[in-house]
Amino acid sequence: MSIPQSGGGPIERHEQLAEYLADGCKPKEDWRIGTEHEKFGYCKDTLKPLPYEGTRSIQAVLEGLRDRFGWSPVLEGGHIIGLEKDGANVSLEPGGALELSGAPLEDPSDLRRGERPPPRGEGCGRPNRGWFHRVGGRTDLDP
Repeated sequence: MSIPQSGGGPIERHEQLAEYLADGCKPKEDWRIGTEHEKFGYCKDTLKPLPYEGTRSIQAVLEGLRDRFGWSPVLEGGHIIGLEKDGANVSLEPGGALELSGAPLEDPSDLRRGERPPPRGEGCGRPNRGWFHRVGGRTDLDP
């Protein structure tokens, strides 16, 4: 049994693949660059992942960013799951990570204007790189 094909059937020559990819490209004047920072928050005293709710939580970090920096909340079922401001957003990712996606910029030198990862909350930490819940496990994450 074969998988249904779309887009004109199987590619038989490398020129077909090159043409297909080229057709999906934006004109150079529409090119943009952006940044992404993804951080896993943790409780400094236990080194366990931040829960969603509580005084030291993902919810508290998102509400703090909203209140301190004027971000607009993104809600799902009445719960804050992200933020938006000036073309940038902060989103709650699987496993409790928070990701800052910077606004699309025309010039790479504009990246110096200060897109920064989310700040730490009271009693919360966020590693700078290469760390994933060394003490907590999958069962410590909020469902």
